[in-house]
Amino acid sequence: MKKLLIALLIVMSLSSFAAAEPVKVIPYPAGIDTKTEGASSAPQSINHKYSIYFDTMTDYFELQSNERRIILSNFPTYRQTKENTCDPAAALTVLYYYGNTDYTEAGLVLEMKTQPYPIDTNPKDILAFFERLGWTTDSSLTHKRFEDYDSFKNFIIENLKNNIPIMVETSSGAATGA
Repeated sequence: MKKLLIALLIVMSLSSFAAAEPVKVIPYPAGIDTKTEGASSAPQSINHKYSIYFDTMTDYFELQSNERRIILSNFPTYRQTKENTCDPAAALTVLYYYGNTDYTEAGLVLEMKTQPYPIDTNPKDILAFFERLGWTTDSSLTHKRFEDYDSFKNFIIENLKNNIPIMVETSSGAATGA
């Protein structure tokens, strides 16, 4: 049984998919335009060669948690190909993390009823998708509010320590007035 938490966040737990060889970078399907929009179109020149936050020499895919850092080892990466497909792209990484390679970003756009900007993807539709897969879901749409910052922090830490990914839902600039 799978578990999912969404809304301001989405958390997913163990999947019944067979453990496959982990995929480091999710491949784009043939024929996908990765050059004109979305994060995939960002030029390499804007990447930070040196960062005080991220050591560019570290292989984060292979990195393990320690007493000061919690990381989901073998978590795949993917750059969205459209401006409004952040949620389907994030969901795709979670599916791949659990070994389900049956979906594409474009397929998840349809499954999650993603709309053009500024609507994008409704958290209810993200939940509905994972529930159709048989995952048990939990989200801020259904989860009681956290009493304080520490209870929220502990919730996050415990899920990550148990290798449960968390998807964070954010508002677009149009929705926030930015």
